[in-house]
Amino acid sequence: MSFSSEVKDELFGVMPGARHCKIAEIAAVYAILGDRGNEAGMSIRTENERLARKFFTLLGKAFNIEKDLQISVMERGRRSAFRVGLSDPGKADDIRKAMSHPMLLSMECCRRSYLRGACLAAGSISAPEKYYHPEIVCPDSDVAGTIRNTMRNLGLYAKIAVRKDD
Repeated sequence: MSFSSEVKDELFGVMPGARHCKIAEIAAVYAILGDRGNEAGMSIRTENERLARKFFTLLGKAFNIEKDLQISVMERGRRSAFRVGLSDPGKADDIRKAMSHPMLLSMECCRRSYLRGACLAAGSISAPEKYYHPEIVCPDSDVAGTIRNTMRNLGLYAKIAVRKDD
């Protein structure tokens, strides 16, 4: 198992206790993997079943909507993709409002939860004996800026590097 996988295993085992921390972790996962163009509901797509289940659990517990959530599996050749979705537009709006609240990242516990969600959604880290290098691949510069600023608020050095198009 790679060092990055070991770190993610540990992160998957952390379930925030406070509702505001759950919302912060949800916000990071959704910022990276969410279908931000869907006004009728909301969903994420991932190939990581553990992430799909954790997102499902966080949403259910933070917003008391277990019965309204769905996890679907889509087969893609030898790999599976998972979709966690909520089709109720009213509840989706409530969640979006909570994720965009100005106080979302005001507390250190929430900043840590946000970074945990970002790492689980799109993070990797090299082994410290080689060269300690964490990386989170973001869908756009706004998300990258939020992650960088969140890291800096926790006293961590972070920068944004733009990748070349493949």
